[in-house]
Amino acid sequence: PNGKAVVASSNDNLLWMSGFVLLAVGLFATVSVLSHFLNWSSDVAAIQNDESVSGVVIPYENICSGMGARVAYWMVDCSFGVFGVIIPIVITILGWRIFRKKSLHLNHFALSAALLLIIGSLTMGLIANKWGVRYDIGGELGQACAKDLSDLLGGFGALLVVVTGWIL
Repeated sequence: PNGKAVVASSNDNLLWMSGFVLLAVGLFATVSVLSHFLNWSSDVAAIQNDESVSGVVIPYENICSGMGARVAYWMVDCSFGVFGVIIPIVITILGWRIFRKKSLHLNHFALSAALLLIIGSLTMGLIANKWGVRYDIGGELGQACAKDLSDLLGGFGALLVVVTGWIL
């Protein structure tokens, strides 16, 4: 009996610690992405700057410094655009639920978050492709998928797919 109590306690501690780590990482990433929305041009310039070539040091304006700027750049610019904020929010919620020892209910939550992420990014990609928005609001993935979908189905077909996705 004592062995089982120790294993259960050890398992509870491991779950608590992993929930805490997920919560901390999720909060860091969420703050990084939100800060990126405010300071995107200077953060992107700092990330793309090669100090040895340019001889100029461009400071990061992201609240979470260089690492936060890189995390946000990857989640927003290189992947899902403005809807990339969903990823750190999901990580934060999962970490909180594990930390507080609540049931996860992942089936509906994960499906809804994934659908919102994909349809939102695709929508922003279509908007950016159609009207040439200066800042890449759809991210690289959203832009590429929107272009491929428009090439495959035409503008009206792509619009129907997006509207159907939002209805779902």
